[in-house]
Amino acid sequence: MAFHETGPAAKCYISHGSLPKYIEPKQPPIRKKPFSTISSQPFAHTFDLVLPKELYNLVWDHIKNDIGDVKYSKVIIPLSALLEREFLTQYIKSGNVTSNIVMLSEGRPGVDNIYTLNNGLLRLEMPKEVYERVGLVGTAIRDHGRKHMKTRYGGITAIEINLREPSMVHGKKGFERVVWACKNVLDSAVTWLFQDLDEHIQNSTAGVASPISKHHPKRIICEPKITFLEVLVPPMAIQLPDQANAPKSNDDYLEILEWLGLVVLDSPRIHPNDSIDPHLCQYEIPNPEEVCMTPLVKLTWHALLSAEWITKVLLNCFWAIQKHRQYWFVLSTTVFDMEAVDGLDSYTILTNPSCNSKMALNVSPEEIQENPRPEEPIKPIEYISWEVTRGTGSR
Repeated sequence: MAFHETGPAAKCYISHGSLPKYIEPKQPPIRKKPFSTISSQPFAHTFDLVLPKELYNLVWDHIKNDIGDVKYSKVIIPLSALLEREFLTQYIKSGNVTSNIVMLSEGRPGVDNIYTLNNGLLRLEMPKEVYERVGLVGTAIRDHGRKHMKTRYGGITAIEINLREPSMVHGKKGFERVVWACKNVLDSAVTWLFQDLDEHIQNSTAGVASPISKHHPKRIICEPKITFLEVLVPPMAIQLPDQANAPKSNDDYLEILEWLGLVVLDSPRIHPNDSIDPHLCQYEIPNPEEVCMTPLVKLTWHALLSAEWITKVLLNCFWAIQKHRQYWFVLSTTVFDMEAVDGLDSYTILTNPSCNSKMALNVSPEEIQENPRPEEPIKPIEYISWEVTRGTGSR
């Protein structure tokens, strides 16, 4: 007898728009797309950047110097370690308002306890029977009760605590309740991924070790894996709905997303010498009569990737193509599974070259290094983004 899950199917949300003519590097518009998509997902594990090889040769050295290497740590500590005075002072309640760490514990959403820390907000997810013992106020969240998967009695409860509030200090009654819960109920040591966005681990002041160092974290430095591709590329200029000859359905957008997925996988189906039997695979590149073989470069990171770092990569790429309007780039991000139901699985952002009626100026690599961030492009840069949620069968 075959069993079929009846949970929600995967969904794809498509959006498009144009960016402002000028974006402040230190204050990007994180409440507007596509930046809101990135900022809403603070924990990602895979990031792919795909761009034409010509653009890569022009701008990658500058982008690499600006974004730096991805550095994070793996450490085993109890939840109560986050509430120690030294840890709070240096990582969370620092006088520098930009001070921030990102932490993610092990666990499966809807099955295990999961703890996260981002922008000073500590989020605890736990079953109802544990919640009734911690003595803190929380809210129920969906677990969907799917078939053939272990669910927790009474549902899941989430507790959110802003550790940057003035009342969150030792000696205050509310804070001591949190400390008691972490030491007496949520007292198990768990494995965390830890990232200091301000590099407190590496740049400790006055030779004093950082608070996390006494727990002997495993330091990891992630460099991108660079892959050079020779693939068939369809026309990347997609007419948006407010333009003439725009597509009447989402098929064109989904075909481009499918092709981008094959690029990320380096699938033989998009290689010029592919000779797969059509009975085994019926995939066809969009607009096959207009495809051309183009050298591409794919850069892949596998690490704990923060929304801040991904935003920095996106901004650098946008600044780069402001003087190279005939080019495009795409970034594809896969996030950690953080929700028991309807959670986001991945998002993809593509710059749309259809808005560039004027071709790029012939700019040398030396000129772009001298002026890598022009204040005003000729026209706003257009983008298309896809957000794909997890379906029942994807777990």
